[in-house]
Order: sequence, then C-alpha cells, then structure tokens
Amino acid sequence: MKVIEAKIVVLGSQGVGKTSLVVRYIGKMFSKHISPTIGASFFTCNINVDDARVKMQVGGFF
Repeated sequence: MKVIEAKIVVLGSQGVGKTSLVVRYIGKMFSKHISPTIGASFFTCNINVDDARVKMQVGGFF
C-alpha cells in the first residue's frame, strides 16, 4: 500500500474554534471545554483513500 504524507495548517483569529475543528475531525468528538491553545499544536491521523494510506499531520499556531 502506498503511503502519502500530508501536512495541513489551520490558521485563524483567537477563539474561533480552530482546535475544536481539528479535534472534531481527528477524534470524531466535540468538546465545549477545550482550553485555549498557546503556541503550536499538532495532531496526526491516517485515512485510506483508494489504494493509498494518507498520513495527515494537522496543526497550526493556535
């Protein structure tokens, strides 16, 4: 199986829900009680697309 690495950066104003959006996508859950992120934060997940596995690193300067 072919492995593809993808890096995605999420940018935006403070307090708009960037971390909540990423956590919801990666973890399939939503929490109203996420502490503000200071500095950089990164999450990793693997998804299968056709005959390839995509290793996604999602993060940003929250």
